[in-house]
Amino acid sequence: MAEFPTPFSESFLRRRSRSALLATVPSMGLSLFFLGMFGTFFLFAGRFTQELEASVQMKAILHDGMVEAQRVNFEAWLNTRPYIREFHFVSSDSAANLLLERTGEDVREMLDGFNPLPDAYNLQLEPKYLVEDSLPTIRQELRTYLLVSEVDFPMEMINRLRRNIGVLSALLAIVGCMFLGIALYLIFSTIRLSIFAKRLSIRSMQLIGATAGFIRRPFLWSGILQGLMAGSLGTFLLILFSIGIEQYVGAMGMKLSVVARPDFIGLLSGIVLLGAVLGWIGSYLAVNRYLGRNLDQLM
Repeated sequence: MAEFPTPFSESFLRRRSRSALLATVPSMGLSLFFLGMFGTFFLFAGRFTQELEASVQMKAILHDGMVEAQRVNFEAWLNTRPYIREFHFVSSDSAANLLLERTGEDVREMLDGFNPLPDAYNLQLEPKYLVEDSLPTIRQELRTYLLVSEVDFPMEMINRLRRNIGVLSALLAIVGCMFLGIALYLIFSTIRLSIFAKRLSIRSMQLIGATAGFIRRPFLWSGILQGLMAGSLGTFLLILFSIGIEQYVGAMGMKLSVVARPDFIGLLSGIVLLGAVLGWIGSYLAVNRYLGRNLDQLM
């Protein structure tokens, strides 16, 4: 008499689990990775915008005839300002040399040795002060210092940057919602196809009197395992992607810490958990699809 494979038999677990893992984990992992990419963008879009804005510097132009003692006192005063993240001094000669490197023209030669470029400080502001209400106050405070003749800051560039990022965020939100639906469909379809290959085993277990809960149990555990593995694969790819973004942004002169942040770690944990939940739900729905069907319907 032929022996039907039971849900916990060694041959059943060995043959079916191996093929299911190979079929579902990579596709689920890639889907979860792309979902994580959108989650990462929305999680850090605000911080990235702040860092991008902070890279735009305010310039404090100094009066002629500054002496070293005045510069030391001014730098000591700048260190006490809460809105200053960092600053560096650019002498008139340094500015002329920088212009020479960029354009190939030496203004000192053009003006018979006279350098029209003033000494200045490039000021990088704290991101939270980059608002229209704070900037006029900062400008006014810097101008009260007798050493400063003018303060320049490209606020229009900041406003244009904010508008562009706002439009980009809205477009990515729409694309992200569309991709979420596509990813969920792909995950459930992949799980359903993997269980479709086992539909005759489900029918065999029903014929020997196995209950619906008994039949579902190994498939549900298998779905959870597949989801956890797919979530782990997705988080691994997302970590590599985020490290690459950090390095790319760092090469642009901006500081953006993503991987070590607690909210990013929470996002990674959520991806793994989401994979397990989707694996369970997909397996539950797929098994129910084949329970109670006769052989003609399964074929």
